[in-house]
Amino acid sequence: MALRADAAANRERLLVAAREVFAEDGLESTMTEVARRAGVGVGTLYRRFPTRADLVLAVAGQRVAALVDTAERALAEEDAWEGFLLMLRTLVDAFGEDRALRELIMQTKDDGLPASLADEARVSADRLRAGIAALVARAHADGGLTERFTPTDVPVLVTALLAAREFGGDVRDDLDRRLVGLLLDGLRPGLPAHAGHERFLAVPPLEPAELQQIMRARPGEGR
Repeated sequence: MALRADAAANRERLLVAAREVFAEDGLESTMTEVARRAGVGVGTLYRRFPTRADLVLAVAGQRVAALVDTAERALAEEDAWEGFLLMLRTLVDAFGEDRALRELIMQTKDDGLPASLADEARVSADRLRAGIAALVARAHADGGLTERFTPTDVPVLVTALLAAREFGGDVRDDLDRRLVGLLLDGLRPGLPAHAGHERFLAVPPLEPAELQQIMRARPGEGR
């Protein structure tokens, strides 16, 4: 029984460490770094997770499932526009916090991962894309979203929002929320400003000193 308890504790330590490492460094993270972060030997890691794909799926599987669940909850929202906003906010937060998740779903890096993991990523991405397409179609039908906006615009918008978050660095971590507010009214041409956007536009613009601080911190820029 003690051995089983130790094995369970080791597995949990490995999963916690893997979540941190993959979130920070993405799919190119090494098993050695995960083991080091967990405080166990590499052999222990491989006994629990024989391949890196097994570990990635164990770590990312729950987060991917949570995104799909969010898409389903968003579709159940009475207000189609609010459902669209819920999905958008969730994607930005999830991808901003977890680089490996972003790489898996947006398929920006395979890093030589085996076909089994690539197939799993494609299935998950397809399910998520289907949910997003349904949300966009519903918002179109409801009249709250311009017909010019398509499901393929979602990753472009999410990427722009992530770039705004990264741009703020340690100075401001809320610029993505301000950009959301600035962009969303543009997706509703001819309609009055939606009351829900005020929570985004309440984020103030950068002060000149903040902008200078950010630019100085970006290599090769602002000099």
